[in-house]
Amino acid sequence: MKIIICVFLFLLPIFTVPVFTEWYEYPKTLLLIIVTLILIFIQILESIRKKTFSITRGFATVPLLLIAIISVVSMITQSPSIAAALTSPLSVITWVAGFFLYQILLDKQIHSGLERFLNFFCAGSVILAISVILHVFSLYPDAIPLLYSSLLTTIAALVVSGTFAFGRMIECLSQTDNNNRQRLTMGYGFAIIIIGIAVTLSIGLMITKEKPILLPYSDGLSILAGVLKDRRSTVLGIGPSNFSAAFTLTKPVSMNSSPLWDIIFSSSSSFIMTTATETGVIVPFAFLYLIFRTFYSAFIRLSMRKRDWIFPVSTLVAGLSLLLLPGSTLIVILLIVLLAGSSEPRDWISVHFKRFGKLAYLMTIPLVLGTGGLLYLTIRSFGADYWEYQSIQAVRDGRGTDAYNYQWKAILWMPTIDRYHVLFSQTNLALANSLASNKTITPEDQQKIPRLVQQAIDQSRTAVLLNRTNTSNWDNLAQIYASLIHYASGADTWAIQSFQQKKVLNPTSPSVRLQLAILYQAVGKTEESEAEIRDALVLKPDYTEAHYQLALILTNQKKYTEAISELDQVALLVAPGTENARLVEEKKKEIGDLQKGIPPNTSNTSSPVPENSLESTPSASPLDDLPSVVPTLGLAEPTGM
Repeated sequence: MKIIICVFLFLLPIFTVPVFTEWYEYPKTLLLIIVTLILIFIQILESIRKKTFSITRGFATVPLLLIAIISVVSMITQSPSIAAALTSPLSVITWVAGFFLYQILLDKQIHSGLERFLNFFCAGSVILAISVILHVFSLYPDAIPLLYSSLLTTIAALVVSGTFAFGRMIECLSQTDNNNRQRLTMGYGFAIIIIGIAVTLSIGLMITKEKPILLPYSDGLSILAGVLKDRRSTVLGIGPSNFSAAFTLTKPVSMNSSPLWDIIFSSSSSFIMTTATETGVIVPFAFLYLIFRTFYSAFIRLSMRKRDWIFPVSTLVAGLSLLLLPGSTLIVILLIVLLAGSSEPRDWISVHFKRFGKLAYLMTIPLVLGTGGLLYLTIRSFGADYWEYQSIQAVRDGRGTDAYNYQWKAILWMPTIDRYHVLFSQTNLALANSLASNKTITPEDQQKIPRLVQQAIDQSRTAVLLNRTNTSNWDNLAQIYASLIHYASGADTWAIQSFQQKKVLNPTSPSVRLQLAILYQAVGKTEESEAEIRDALVLKPDYTEAHYQLALILTNQKKYTEAISELDQVALLVAPGTENARLVEEKKKEIGDLQKGIPPNTSNTSSPVPENSLESTPSASPLDDLPSVVPTLGLAEPTGM
């Protein structure tokens, strides 16, 4: 077990596998699950051999168990997608596996050597720090995948590792063995220097080039307050891995005046705020207890000049980073390991079963079945993500058929994850468009095209049914319906319904209203379009594209003075002297000529491209040229959604 733990701690900072969509977080979660299952299996087999099953406890046993239980309950009762909540990094599986890892590390034989085991983590951290330094100076080899994704969370992890290395160096200076003291001091000193250089360079890089995009604390607190208005959500949150739904539902209108106005955040300003939003107030209170308990332990040990202050101080640094900054799987696992090191193991539960004799080995049957079941689910979950990653690479390489097959495999491996269905629906529609754009459509293509279109609709509807609170799912469904309005009967109605549902889930978003307005305009509902645009401008008065679209509507209504006034607003919002500014002036002149009764010059039909151009504008597509065999596709009214 000790060898497994040493290898685990060494790999933890640097374990990345570039075959997953989240190649930094997913591998670490997978490593945590596999190592924890192996350690549990070994420990229970050892208990059976000794005919005694013992459980020790530390000060973090009850809080971590409470966090794991609340996460599971919140997943079952609150999450719109249990599969996503269970398999996502930094979610339910992380806390459950983390609790068992903590309990395993409390084993007296393991706990006594944990301080030495963490030397392997420091070694891995030095490799991570070197990779950061090479990346900053553009010397990192392209053939090797980068060992981190977020500079901010990487800095936090390196600071925790550096704190532990510094404590160990101070401890080594007090040793009486001069040879051992010099060797260890030089080793830890080297680690501190490398980590310090990496942290300093990373901070400079974040300030100058790679500034992280974070949700402001005031907005994060506002979203949390919106979730806590509901009694049930106060206790259980909105569901693990479901922060984006809370964000769109409760985002303050004031965000529309910031540069972040059209970003949908998947996490809050800090890890603890994300956790509170997703799983309720009990979990952050348990977390705060752990931080307070660690602070008290560090204060007592430092004031009494005890030598075992390293773990509490390092734990406090890790806890504060999660309290103030976004989290990462690396820091959460590191916190759990440090909590185990800060604890004093005490006997809690002990069960003797010597009288069962060899029958005790029958206990291995449910153990094997349980471990095998968890490994099976883990393999299927991460296998599906692997196929998704392969499909993305195939799309980038222009291999449409391979992308289609890989996405279908991802769905077969994990059919309850909504994003796989979204991706598959988009691929189906893209393939249908590609076939329909051919100059010569073969009889075989005539059969493939409607089937692909039908699959695109079916898969997008399935994604919505799997996760109804995800605005991206409704947007995808609306986009697909909108692309069919020129040839499929009733597609405009379904597209409007989907956009309206998206608006319900994202009530303060001006871009959603503009999307709906453009769709209304495309189907000839001018009054509804104007109303949506004016609502968008109430939410965001400086919305360039909304002003421009409103000017077009007013021009069609022959309200030329008001149209020119809207274009004046656009002129104030676009950068002067640019192509957009020139096109705005040309449009104003064209409307002025219309006001004077001069017919427009149709030789120049260019229009300015505002800062936030819509990808969802419905327009005629190659599918318009489909044979008359496919007028309705046999679609059913989506009333059940």
